[in-house]
Amino acid sequence: MKKYFYKAESSKYTEPPDWWWFGKNGFGKLMWSIFGNSDDPEPIDKFYPSDWSQTKKRLHWYFVRNPLHNFDFYVIGFRDHDRVIYGKEPTKVFIDEGWNYYVAKILPYRWLWVPFVSYQKKIGDRVFQFYLGWRHGASFGFKLRYHKEK
Repeated sequence: MKKYFYKAESSKYTEPPDWWWFGKNGFGKLMWSIFGNSDDPEPIDKFYPSDWSQTKKRLHWYFVRNPLHNFDFYVIGFRDHDRVIYGKEPTKVFIDEGWNYYVAKILPYRWLWVPFVSYQKKIGDRVFQFYLGWRHGASFGFKLRYHKEK
């Protein structure tokens, strides 16, 4: 079993920024957790056609492409906490084939441990992927996918 220490990402993102559209009250924090993206607050141009306006990019970025980003990373996730991860391959979501698993101890809490499990299998020219839990980046996620290998 391997052990890996993750230093917390900057904790300045644990509440809505000053420019947040809905304010910093309870409703504003709810909207921030559902529609905000504190890690990438501005849309990344390479994801959009060049003829899109900045307003259209922002609406798509917050409401279509990245809903629940802050919820996954900061409300039920632990990106702003140090953590120690114990497991088979604690720095990877998937390994080449088979199961990967780890648990993360969230610091400074002595009692808070969060699990992660993933599985990947190649079947002909397709790949089956599954994961559930808190990834090494400290966000909660779920994936179930069967797709053609690239």
